[in-house]
Amino acid sequence: MKQRTFWLAAIAGVVFIALAAEMLSRMGGGGPGVPLALSPEAFFEDATAPQHTPEQHDLTIVVYSDYQCPHCRRADAALQTLLREDPRIRVVYRDWPLLGPASLDAARFAIASQWQGRHGAFHTALMESPGRLGDETIRRAAAQAGVDWQRLEEDLAAHEDEIDALLARNATQAAQLGLVGTPGFLIGRYRVPGAIDLPTMRDIVRRAREDATARAAGAPPR
Repeated sequence: MKQRTFWLAAIAGVVFIALAAEMLSRMGGGGPGVPLALSPEAFFEDATAPQHTPEQHDLTIVVYSDYQCPHCRRADAALQTLLREDPRIRVVYRDWPLLGPASLDAARFAIASQWQGRHGAFHTALMESPGRLGDETIRRAAAQAGVDWQRLEEDLAAHEDEIDALLARNATQAAQLGLVGTPGFLIGRYRVPGAIDLPTMRDIVRRAREDATARAAGAPPR
């Protein structure tokens, strides 16, 4: 019943894409590095979404992804390199599982792993898992990440409603942003649909910081 309820909510979010065309035009189109004209707070702040939060951060990246999506895996590798280079970037992980039940299971377990402080390691292990995911490969990734499986199942059960509500919010947000697949990013106030490589990521981060500095000084962003 929980899976059926979630998928109905996710489908409703994806159907909303048809209504997002007008919103997309107001936001400036659909290409990489498009400034986000809407207020970003609802996308950037979520008590349930796992986060990477350095103490001294000045920029937030929001990632919509599926653990079985090969484009997501390549983009995540670039993102992890960027995070090693730049300790001032915060990341909000918004799972958007589109590729079947294994994607949904991986997302739900990954979110639940944050309650034992293992989300970062589990996220990486899932992204680096070869081939398609299944019960065995998800468990193997958990073991590789040092996740206590029994506690993971207990946390998933305890936080099931929160996790499924988060996944439904993520699907709705992706539709509102005009995303039609994974991955998708918000980098500061820039909306980036689709996969991007490390140089492009660095460039958009630079532009996002420049725009934030301009806004702080009272100048209009570029």
